[in-house]
Amino acid sequence: MDWQAISAISEILGATAVVASVIYLAVQVRSSARSTRAQLLQGLHSVGAQLQDEMLVNGNLLRIFSRGCDGLDLNREDKARFEMMLARLFNNYELYFMLSREIQLPDDVIDALHRIITDRLRLPGVQQWWAAHPTSFSRDFVRWVDSLMQSQ
Repeated sequence: MDWQAISAISEILGATAVVASVIYLAVQVRSSARSTRAQLLQGLHSVGAQLQDEMLVNGNLLRIFSRGCDGLDLNREDKARFEMMLARLFNNYELYFMLSREIQLPDDVIDALHRIITDRLRLPGVQQWWAAHPTSFSRDFVRWVDSLMQSQ
């Protein structure tokens, strides 16, 4: 075997190693992206579930939320609590919205978000709150929520 043959074999082996490395890295990046997406969704669900858990434990919060959503009168303190609960919910919704633009979330997650927000926006107290607080959120999110309200 001469040096040209050895050189050719070395080049083939080197090219094969580079291709194998690129494939390995692609698989690792894809796996990491899936894992990151799963962790983000888990964190978002935890934030949303936390408010529900608080309402399950504290019947007064559930009463305030229910009365506020129905558009019933609340005293000053209860109204402040209701507005804070909605702010927490809509901050969470906005985070979902922003992430859906940055990373590919599953379609069923996006569809569920649309349904949840649309259901909330049908409630008179939520509509009143939203009309009074759109400047608390990004313009794109406000436009998106407003479009959901108009499509009802």
